[in-house]
Amino acid sequence: KNLDEKESARLVSLIYGTSMNKNWNTIQDKKNVNTVADLIDEMEESVKTHSPDLTRDKEGNIKYGGEMTREEFLDVIEQIRASDTLMRMEIKDITDNEDTNFRAMTLEDPEKDPEKKVKPIIVFRGTAGDYQWGDNSAAMFSTQTPSQREAAKYVANSGLDHVTLAGHSKGGNMAASC
Repeated sequence: KNLDEKESARLVSLIYGTSMNKNWNTIQDKKNVNTVADLIDEMEESVKTHSPDLTRDKEGNIKYGGEMTREEFLDVIEQIRASDTLMRMEIKDITDNEDTNFRAMTLEDPEKDPEKKVKPIIVFRGTAGDYQWGDNSAAMFSTQTPSQREAAKYVANSGLDHVTLAGHSKGGNMAASC
């Protein structure tokens, strides 16, 4: 079975989290198995304590994820906490290419019951940075943009045969192109 649309949308919002990569590295250092529950615990702590690893805009204001306010980002976290399915999902990879602003996350369900188990999911982050705006222009001259090629390579390298792809904005474009 697939994640439902609301669960996918929650993950698509979560992947915009500015401290995601740092939080992912922190939980990898602590545990062998890393779940969405572990990641959001770390992310919530960063948000609630205004951790210095959070990204700031030019004016020095903290950015929590995309254009979300602190309260909106904490609401996303709470909505994810409300989903037993999302909380048990194991994170197999988070790739964050700072040069191209490409970010993707691969999740697999450890559920043993085939009636409850969901297909693996790969989530792509949408536009985040000037490089990707230029990548949008590349679509006028090429059948596949550099971001679309990076997404296709990520999916191919995942080793997964049956996977659900999700993303918002440019992330949705990358998912659709795959």
